[in-house]
Amino acid sequence: MRVHRIAAIAGDGIGRETLPAAARVPDALAGPHGFTLDWTEHPWGDVGGALTTNEVCEALIEVLAAPAAGS
Repeated sequence: MRVHRIAAIAGDGIGRETLPAAARVPDALAGPHGFTLDWTEHPWGDVGGALTTNEVCEALIEVLAAPAAGS
């Protein structure tokens, strides 16, 4: 089964409670469509503290550039 990695940023202006609720939709669709989702939540945005926009962008680039687990 194919695994898709998702870097999730809670509190990026939409509220901390929104991401878990929204994640239920793709999670429910994944299995019937032959894939799974590997969520990694990052504490940036409103919940991340004192990170600047540039620091968040640099950290996100590192996350996206990292090799997928098992590859």
